[in-house]
Amino acid sequence: EPEPQLAQLETRVEDAAPDPQDLLSQALAIGADDPQAAIALYTRAALWGSDRAAYYLGQLHETGIGVDADPNTARAWYRQAPQIAGAVARLRDLETAPLVTAAADPAAPILERQTALGTGQAELYWRGASGPGPASYRVEFIETGTEGVQALETDLTAALIRQPVSRWRVVALRADGTPGPASDWAVTDAGAP
Repeated sequence: EPEPQLAQLETRVEDAAPDPQDLLSQALAIGADDPQAAIALYTRAALWGSDRAAYYLGQLHETGIGVDADPNTARAWYRQAPQIAGAVARLRDLETAPLVTAAADPAAPILERQTALGTGQAELYWRGASGPGPASYRVEFIETGTEGVQALETDLTAALIRQPVSRWRVVALRADGTPGPASDWAVTDAGAP
């Protein structure tokens, strides 16, 4: 079997899990001065449990500030903020609107960055091609020291994996739930081929 294509992406290694409140504060401080950096911080804070960061991500994806407008991704982030009344209200409004469907065969997701933590977790980040992305993704990963592929489905564009990961990729799921195109594999272990 041929060696899989390997994605080139930003990789960070950190000793400990981040403080989501600190990440949120940094994102708020950056704000409109650097929307891309703020979005990265909001996403990270939301992965680690900040409802407020998830709410802000929903707003940014709904309005298209700093990212392509994508009501599907906005819905996904609003769902991650059940303690925020504004998120619940926006989700209620968006849930009554039809799901925006991407092309019949969506483009392969684009891997953006990854963070390997000394605590054994991995943060994985990607994006869809321009325009509305697929309604969901399947993240396939290989736990360090094993060979079997594990998978999780998500409607977000980021995932926190609670065990060490040696390789991962993201598959766009079509509207009917069948697998569409996949990204290349990314390697997280420094010594992995």
